[in-house]
Amino acid sequence: MVKIKIGDIVCDRKVRARAIVVQQKTGRPVQFALMDDARISFVRWLELRGGSLEEYAFLSRTLAHSQLGARRIGHNLFPGGAIPR
Repeated sequence: MVKIKIGDIVCDRKVRARAIVVQQKTGRPVQFALMDDARISFVRWLELRGGSLEEYAFLSRTLAHSQLGARRIGHNLFPGGAIPR
């Protein structure tokens, strides 16, 4: 799921309730639901991160040679664990 682009889940400045991505192994489209909490979190993430619809949604795809996991990225963005709510 880390290859999701912002445009895959955002339409008309709103986060979609459902999105479709293409599976890497099979090449088949797969639909998935974005629950309310996930949509709210993604909006907050985009407000901090910014970016265009063509950019990858998650930093692990935008940082060159990055092998950072979500926990490490969160730590880098919010030192000391102070995640804004």
